[in-house]
Amino acid sequence: MLLRYCFSILCVTVALVVTFFLFSIAHQMYFMLFIVAVVISSLYGGSGAGFFSIVLSLLCICYFFLEPFNSFMIRKFDDRLVFVTFSGVLLLVWWLSSHLKDLNDRLEIRVHEKTLQLERAYHQSQENEKRLRLRSKKFNIFGILFLDPKGMILFCNDGIEQIFEYPKDDLIGKHFSIFFTSEDVQKDRPQQELNALIENGCSADEVSYIRKDSTRFRAQVFNSCLKNNVEEIEGFAKIVRELKKPV
Repeated sequence: MLLRYCFSILCVTVALVVTFFLFSIAHQMYFMLFIVAVVISSLYGGSGAGFFSIVLSLLCICYFFLEPFNSFMIRKFDDRLVFVTFSGVLLLVWWLSSHLKDLNDRLEIRVHEKTLQLERAYHQSQENEKRLRLRSKKFNIFGILFLDPKGMILFCNDGIEQIFEYPKDDLIGKHFSIFFTSEDVQKDRPQQELNALIENGCSADEVSYIRKDSTRFRAQVFNSCLKNNVEEIEGFAKIVRELKKPV
């Protein structure tokens, strides 16, 4: 608080010193520098510091620039009129400057509050996303596959995409053996699985699958053979549930 009033004193002092040098050149414009001092004091220190600079400015003008000099008495009517007019100008400038500072301070406060709100909302969204990820890890994701009679993928849901990390569009039209390890493919496990389904109609197995990045995982698979009314095989349905345990 004290720093604001010291700054006002500094502004008025600078205006006074410069005016002394310009007084003989521009006698009728001496008050302009004090107006600048009041504006700067009001914008920097607020209404209190601005009003304090007005008082200092008027005392300096009365003492140094109005006859009789070096006195606070004003004898001439013209000088009194100038003093009153200038006082009104300073008060008007002070009010406008203080009002402008108040508006600026309110705007800064609102911007700060909005920034804090946005930061809280962002952190909250980050926290919610983190919680959602933690919760999703606690629940198994179910993937659904539909195959044609040859084992080609006709449909897969988002769960398959999340489990195997393949884009769904990349899987459509591929053989479901893409999910098996190279050892299982060499042993013809995918076809053996389809043959068992054709024979038994459905099954539930725990198998080893491989993701796109070549990491292995265990999954529980529910298989079903899809047939039409005349017992012709139309395809196969698979429900895959990743098991949250090491291979």
